[in-house]
Amino acid sequence: MSDWLHNLPVPVMALAIFGFTYLLAAAIFAGTEPVAPSVQRETVTSGSMMPREPGNAY
Repeated sequence: MSDWLHNLPVPVMALAIFGFTYLLAAAIFAGTEPVAPSVQRETVTSGSMMPREPGNAY
């Protein structure tokens, strides 16, 4: 069934697999983006992900 994929040259096989993965990730992102609340998007980029100031260990 999947012999056509295994018979491809390695660079073309890599391109096909990475392309499929990219399209799958884009589809998941496009499907979840309208559903996600805007407050949650702001939380993801909150100050907790910002680099710490020098001298502050915690």
